[in-house]
Amino acid sequence: MEGSGQQEGRVRVSLVIPAYNEAERLPSVVETAAGVELIDEIVVVDDGSRDGTARAAQRLAIAKLRLFVHPQNLGKGMAMLTGFKQSRGRVVAFVDADLIGLRPDHLVALVEPVLLGECDATLGVFQQGRAPTDLAQKVAPGISGQRAVRRELLEGFADWDQRYGIEVALNHYLEKAGAKVRRVELRGLSHQMKEEKRGLLPGFVERMAMYRDILGWKLNRLVRRNRR
Repeated sequence: MEGSGQQEGRVRVSLVIPAYNEAERLPSVVETAAGVELIDEIVVVDDGSRDGTARAAQRLAIAKLRLFVHPQNLGKGMAMLTGFKQSRGRVVAFVDADLIGLRPDHLVALVEPVLLGECDATLGVFQQGRAPTDLAQKVAPGISGQRAVRRELLEGFADWDQRYGIEVALNHYLEKAGAKVRRVELRGLSHQMKEEKRGLLPGFVERMAMYRDILGWKLNRLVRRNRR
């Protein structure tokens, strides 16, 4: 499914939403984004979901929505890559599909500084949302699925195949590239914890997999640096 969208030259901002088993939560995120004038297209990538996520997106009558589906789960990083490749904006923003309390002003705050040339990228940080996600953000402030980046910068990024390690990989790349990154406080915003979505034990296992991917990326970088 693809909306008519806009001509490539006129697309200022693309919003990419990677989604895996988010049929219940995705629609509210997309509907909020659809009401933001700065966002010209919304690219949803269903990463091999089994719960009807793609069908939930297809039921939304939103002209600027474009949907792409992975036949099998490839991981968050690869879903983001698909969204980036299919997007056409000169600014590409990413948000998670399970956000709670998303408002149009959150998306404007994320996108506008990059669009106006005030910075090269933004990184959204939860503030005053829910206690568990606020705490998680304080423990790992750089781990956020909410960001916007100039397209030219993303063109040079090659480390997409990182599953949950994608956020630290992007942070490292932007720092190494000397990009000006602005942290944006997203007050009142949070997301559903994995334990809430999957159940206590499956959610915990998925959380450990996330930490494994993040730690694995950092260890791999350390090994490669020591070999030089």
